This record gives sequence, C-alpha cells and structure tokens, in this order.
Amino acid sequence: MRLVSSPSLSLSLTVETRDPEVLKVLGWRHALQKAFFTTPPIENDTLSVDKLLLKLEKYEHMTAQCLSLTKIMEIMRHLSLSEPTVLPCNDLNIPARAQNLVSKWEALKMHRCLDVVELVDVICSYLPPGSLAALARTCKKLQGTALDFLWYEQDTLCNFIGCMPPGVFDIQADPYSDVRRMRLLRPVVDSDWTRPIQYAHRVKALSLTFNSKANPLGILPALRSSLPGDFLFPNLRTLGWHSYGIDLGYMRVFLAPTLTTLQFSCDPTNDNLSLLPTLGRTCTKLTELRMNLAVTADTGRLAVSNFVQMLGQIRTLSLDIPDIAALEHLIRMPTLISLTVTSFDMKLPYPVPHHTPGFASLQRLMLHVDAIEQATEFFGFSSGIPLVELAVTLFFCPQTRGLEKFCIALNASCSHTSLESLSLDKGDFSQGMDDGSFVTSNLSVQTLFCFSSLTFLSIASLGGFDFDNRTVADLASAWPRLKTLILKAGGRRRPRNTLECLEAFARYCPDLEHMQIPLDAAPMPPEVRVRRRPEQRRLRLLNVARSPISAGTLEVAQVVSAVFPGLKALVARREGCENDDDDDSDDDDSEDEDWTRDGEGREFRALWKEVWAHLPVLIAVRAQERAWAQEDLGR
Repeated sequence: MRLVSSPSLSLSLTVETRDPEVLKVLGWRHALQKAFFTTPPIENDTLSVDKLLLKLEKYEHMTAQCLSLTKIMEIMRHLSLSEPTVLPCNDLNIPARAQNLVSKWEALKMHRCLDVVELVDVICSYLPPGSLAALARTCKKLQGTALDFLWYEQDTLCNFIGCMPPGVFDIQADPYSDVRRMRLLRPVVDSDWTRPIQYAHRVKALSLTFNSKANPLGILPALRSSLPGDFLFPNLRTLGWHSYGIDLGYMRVFLAPTLTTLQFSCDPTNDNLSLLPTLGRTCTKLTELRMNLAVTADTGRLAVSNFVQMLGQIRTLSLDIPDIAALEHLIRMPTLISLTVTSFDMKLPYPVPHHTPGFASLQRLMLHVDAIEQATEFFGFSSGIPLVELAVTLFFCPQTRGLEKFCIALNASCSHTSLESLSLDKGDFSQGMDDGSFVTSNLSVQTLFCFSSLTFLSIASLGGFDFDNRTVADLASAWPRLKTLILKAGGRRRPRNTLECLEAFARYCPDLEHMQIPLDAAPMPPEVRVRRRPEQRRLRLLNVARSPISAGTLEVAQVVSAVFPGLKALVARREGCENDDDDDSDDDDSEDEDWTRDGEGREFRALWKEVWAHLPVLIAVRAQERAWAQEDLGR
C-alpha cells in the first residue's frame, strides 16, 4: 500500500489556516506516511508509528477543521485496516488503536447538533430501513440509534432468525406464491443465539399473523425450547398476535414484563384460555389490551372474567364482556379511558339497573351489539360517565320505542357537558323492512338536546325521521357547535321538513362543515323566495340523500346558494344503503341496482344533479354582488 502526499495540500494552508496546531498534526501525518506507507514496514518503522500514535492518543486539541485540512483521518483508516499478523511487533495493536482514533475523530467531524439525542431520533424516524442499515454500517457514533430504529418494529420473525448461523433453519420460498416454509436442520445450540441476542433487546413492537403466507410454525418449537433466557424480546412493549387454529401457548416466550400493549385473537379452546392467568400475572404493566376470543361456553366466560378482574391499570380495552363480575370490575376501574365492547349478552342474569357512579375516567366508548336494547341495558349500570366520544353499532335496526328508551338511558347515564361525538349506526339497511315501526321520533332526538357540546352527530334510521321544520330548528339551536351532522334515512318515507329548514343551520350552527339530511324540496312557499335569508359560509358538503324535489331546480339552487355560499359539493347519495354510490354518470345503465328499482328516487337524483349544475354560477354571481356592495359602502 502506498499513499503519496498531495502537492496541493500545503498550498491549501493559507495564511488564515496556518495554525500551529494544524501544522503540528500535519507534521505527524507526514511522519506516519513516511514511516509506514512508502516501503514495506520494518520493525523500526512500526516503533516509530507506535510513538506517533501515542502522541495522537494524548493530543486533546484535535478539531474538525484540523482533520479536514490535514487529511490525517485517511492515514488512520489505512492503519486500522492493516492485517496485524503481517506487521512487525504486532503486539503493539496498531490497527485497533488506529480504529479507536478514527471513532474518536468521527465524532468531531459531525455537526454539534447531532450530539442532541432527541434530534438524532427525529432524523432517524424519517429514514427508510435501507438508509438506517447504511447509517449503522458507516457511522459508529450513530450506529446504536440507527439499529434501534431499524429493529424497533417487526412484523415477522424472519429477520431475527436470519441472524443465526447458516444451516440452522432452512427457509424455502414457493415460486408461485409468497409462502415461506421453515424447518429445523439441526439442533439449536447456545452459540447460535450469540448474534440474534445482540438485536433482541432492540425490538419494541412485534406483530405476528400466523397463516400459510408468513411466520410458519416450524420455527416456534425450536425457539421456545432453546431460548437461553426467559423471553425472546426482553424489552418488548407492543405485541400483536393473531393465531386462529394455533396453540396460544407459543405466545408465552413473547410476554415480557415490559409489555404495555397487547392485541391477540385465537380460538377459545381450553388450552388457549389456560394461558390467561399467566398473562395476567406476567404482564402487570399492560395499559392497552384488545382481545378477540368469541367465547360461548360458560367455562370459557369464567376464565375470561377472572382474567379481566386481574387487570389493574388498563387505559384502553377491547373485549366481549363475559359476565356481570367483569363488567362491575370495569365500572370501578379508575384508569379506563377507552372501552370497545364487541359483545354484550343481555340474556345474562343482570340485576335491576341502579345507576351508581362508575367509569370515572371513561372518555371513549364503542358498543357493537345486536339490538338497541343491549345498549340500553349497558347504560343502566352507572351514571355520570364523562364520555367524550360514543359510537353504537347495531346489527338490527332499532324500532321507534327501543330508540326512545336508549336515548332516555343515555341522558341519565352520561355527562351532559363532556359528550362531543355521538354515532348510532345500523351499518346498512339492505336487509331491513320499513313497516312504519322504525321511524326516529321527535322524542328520541329531543332527549339528546341536553348534550350541548356535540360537534359530531350521526344517526341511522331505517324508517327515516319524523321531523318537521320546528324540530330541525330546535335541533340546530340545541347543538350550536356541530361540525358534522349525518342523518341517514332508509326506506322511501317522505320527509316532513322542507328546504326552509336549512336556514336554521345557517342561523345556529356557524361551524357546520358537513351535513347529510333528508328534506322535501318540492314545496317552495313564495315568501321563501323573496325574503332575506341567513348565511353560513363554512358548509362544504351537503348530502340530501333521497330527498324529494320538483322540477324547479333553479329555484332550489337559489335558496341553497343563498344560505350556503361556500358550498363545494352537493350530492344525493344514501349512505347506509347497499349498492347506493355517488355515480355521476348520465348513462342509465351505469346506475346502481338500488336506484334502478326506485324509479322515483332515480328521478330525484337527476333533478338534484341539475341543482348542483346551477350552484357554481349562482354562488359566483352572489360573491360578485357582495363585492360590489362592499365597494359602494366604501365610497
């Protein structure tokens, strides 16, 4: 190896940079180059290099500018790559000492901002895996941080197992699919774990889905039996485990005491449910738990109930409530903030509702139940719940009386000042039959007027809404903070509220941005055409669904443009109805099946498209007229 000094190097040292310290380091650089790189090294040369290294190791005035000007870092890199066995006096450890100096000087060459750990974390959080790997290989100072981010979140065990020596596992890929089959080729010994263990502590989040396309089961028995420690990833914080048809016992090696978030789904077999007590004892720091077990047997319900009662500091929870004991434990839990109930069986022998204070910290509640009566039953167990967000999803459409009882129970159970978001959704109405008993009455909505902080409201009603203009005006005045209002109506019931009801939202709801409401736009009273109407400029989307409308589309557009001059879209799409999309095509064959069966509704939709065609022109004209009026006032 021969390294010749650049003749321009001394010329680069201008008067401003002829610092005595720079010249000193430059002299050492020339001495190193002369002693070690001009000829094959002999013993005296090695001793000379040793003395120069001692000087550099003791030198405390090295700077990034000095390194840049003298290029001594290049010399030191060459020394660090030398083979110790071919050097005279190899007991002087010259390559290792040179590498130590390189590592020390690399820190000097980086910007001082990179000494701020938080800033380096932010930078690494934006880097893709390939860049993180390159950073870890090339920069020793940032290697640890880069590896931490590279290994932080894993969705497979393949990367981890790939750190083992060749010949332990055989991984075969199917050329016709993404199936990866793993099989053990020989017994796993302790030395096989040396490299994987170096990265195991860096894994903080793991999500595993066991099926035929990822993470084959062939690796789990060997991992569990040969693991040198108690847990595969000792610092794991988040674990997702989806293992239908697989023994849940394999999950035990992943249940580190550091675990704070756990999501798992599996078959509710006796073997799988037997792991729940261990889970409750080991993972005492859990704050978020989502489990999908679909337990039906009484013995399984008891096992789940006992596990739920072991939870002490859960903040977010998603589960099927197995029995009354588990529910009462959740009611008393002071840390619970978010609860998702995926099943609530009202056939259990519940006591008479007593409305005792409970759920002291609960802010978010998601109820997935079959019938509205189950949701009503749930709210009969406590009062004063400080909910901020409530979403109830039903399998069956609620009847009029059932919805009224639910609204009364909600009124009695929840804080009237905290609730900001309320959703009562059937999902879709395609299987429902509107026989007149599914109408949402005035009483149901009026009972909810007490929740004055609502900003989001969504109600689905198979039979439509029995609202007149007065009820709509009361609704708008009761919820002045509304930003989104969605009233989904199924069936073909003709609304009692007319186009005039839109003025109430312009008058009382200044922040409303998105609204879906059925209305009757056919009647156009003469006084509505001539009098001055209130304006609301924030509404961007108006969905009128299957709202009746006559041929006077220009007059309707005049009213809408006057009330909502900032409107960006008007659609006639029934959310919640199967096959009911917002197809803007004029081709009759392109319309969905539901509209094809509803000839009158199809006619309404075509007329509303005409209204939307008029709106941009009318809105632009009104804006121009306002500008003229302001100019006249300014004169």
